[in-house]
Amino acid sequence: MRTRKRDAKQTKRQILAAAERIFVEKGYDAARVDAIAAEAEVNKRMIYVYFGNKEQLYTQVLEKNFENLFALDAPALEKSLPPVQGAKRLVRAHFWFLAKNPNYVRLLGWEILGGGARAGRVLLETAAAGLEELSEVIRRGIDQGVFRKDLDPRRCVMSLVVLSFGYFSRMELLGVLWEQDLRQRDNLESLLEHIVDFCFNGICVAPSLADEGGAPRSC
Repeated sequence: MRTRKRDAKQTKRQILAAAERIFVEKGYDAARVDAIAAEAEVNKRMIYVYFGNKEQLYTQVLEKNFENLFALDAPALEKSLPPVQGAKRLVRAHFWFLAKNPNYVRLLGWEILGGGARAGRVLLETAAAGLEELSEVIRRGIDQGVFRKDLDPRRCVMSLVVLSFGYFSRMELLGVLWEQDLRQRDNLESLLEHIVDFCFNGICVAPSLADEGGAPRSC
């Protein structure tokens, strides 16, 4: 019995990994269960046994990727961490997650092309709490007077996320236009610092404004 349980877990891992590769390459609509089974080196019937159908398998692939992303947020959201430091850590963590997980970028790219219906359902069901926690960092900064009072936390988080995602989703085109290998570490680090400076110059209280003690505030 123990051997069968271990084999079942391994088979599910193989199917999920194979499904992710096929969905990344072809998108949901063009992916075929036969191709996923062949990639995973399993009988096609096992996909239906473990996952029900192609859409449920795809949903689990999306869930796994979203869970990996939102797992990054915890270190930045400790209540003892100053909001600016926490928010910058969040932006940097998200950027390097995208750099190290091109499959996530491709999957979300396919979803955008398809109208985002499936990813939207997964986000509503599994990631709503994660998005709310991201917004909380901005809210704390607003309450403490280090971020502008007129900020909408959800729109702010959206902008921070989209800046990095837009770069990675268009990396090949930008590389041709800029005649650079944009995957090189130094190019990535330079762009990340640009994104951080660009974002926080826009959301932080102006350095010229002083707090009650007379000290200038700055990000």
